[in-house]
Amino acid sequence: MTERDLRKAAEVPQRQYSCDLTEAFPVQLVTFATSLQHEIVKLSTVQQSTHLLTVDYAAVASAFTDVVTALIAILTSITQITIHKIYTINLHQVTQGYVNRKKTT
Repeated sequence: MTERDLRKAAEVPQRQYSCDLTEAFPVQLVTFATSLQHEIVKLSTVQQSTHLLTVDYAAVASAFTDVVTALIAILTSITQITIHKIYTINLHQVTQGYVNRKKTT
């Protein structure tokens, strides 16, 4: 998966959940995946991805507000917000797939 593919994949939930994710979400997701790719490849769950961004790299979390929103929504299954249907794209899987493919190129 290329950066363009990842950005395109992120545009789908951003449009569908535009009340919760800004138009910056696709770029944030690509930047997050690129910036932390060496850490992301070690992870296997959404919980680990959320911990990585909100605890281990808390200082940069403010640059990825939409990614934080999406990860926390997936992790906690908050039904009050419309983003709960984002389970269907599994951001962690998409992000890790992008990073793994980028490592091989």
